[in-house]
Amino acid sequence: YLASLLIVIVREFGNVLSTAFMPETPMVVFSLTLLLLALYAALGGPEVICRVNQFILPILLATLILMLFFLAKEVEPARLLPFMEEGLWPVLKGAKVASAFRGEVFVLMWLVYYLDEPSKSTGRGMQAVIFLGVLLMLDVMSIITVMGRELASLEVFPTLSMTRYINIGYFLNRVEGLAMIVWVTGVVIKSSILFYVAMDLAQDTFRVRNRWYIVPPLVAGLLAVAVYGFKNDLQVVWYLGTVFPLSSWLFQLGIPSLLLLIAWLRKKGAYNRG
Repeated sequence: YLASLLIVIVREFGNVLSTAFMPETPMVVFSLTLLLLALYAALGGPEVICRVNQFILPILLATLILMLFFLAKEVEPARLLPFMEEGLWPVLKGAKVASAFRGEVFVLMWLVYYLDEPSKSTGRGMQAVIFLGVLLMLDVMSIITVMGRELASLEVFPTLSMTRYINIGYFLNRVEGLAMIVWVTGVVIKSSILFYVAMDLAQDTFRVRNRWYIVPPLVAGLLAVAVYGFKNDLQVVWYLGTVFPLSSWLFQLGIPSLLLLIAWLRKKGAYNRG
């Protein structure tokens, strides 16, 4: 599952940069760069990744808040209406892919061991989920109220397109590069965490003491599938809309729920025998 998640992230990263900013540069360059950055951070361990995130997160949040503030004059709340015009089903259908990505927080379970106070991990994890949910809600609401539903639905990168509406006194405009910095930094941090967990699991699964036996095939495999595993962007869209949500729900909800049920039944059976 982690490998498929990294493949999607690497593919989307290379696709965005090669499409929106540097169309003459091959996608493999951006994909390989992301993997090498994630590898470098992952080799430092979770503490290094968290320290970097502690430094970068306030800057990213401040930048995001400023961007939303500068877009305030373009907001038209009436574009949010009519609310749930066709009922709840279209909302749930549209949330299919988003819910698969939001479920990534279960990866935090692998990092509980490194916390100073593991007992507080549940509360802190819930706070993080709520905080991220609020940020995503603000982003979606900003896109709709600034661009409208029809235009936003046609955009490949709606958040990036939304930042092009920022124009302060005819001297501060074209700030999509700033938005890209925020996004790229977040993707690197996220990829580093996922790469560390994937590397750690692969090392334990194959019982390899030296992780350098794992790193080269892992990087090569992820790069090959991310860049050459999809013939075009339509296949990526199809994968994200059909296969990815199902596989994510299986690993995020299905298997953990089954293991929890088995543990509960075994505990109940032991209690009855006792």
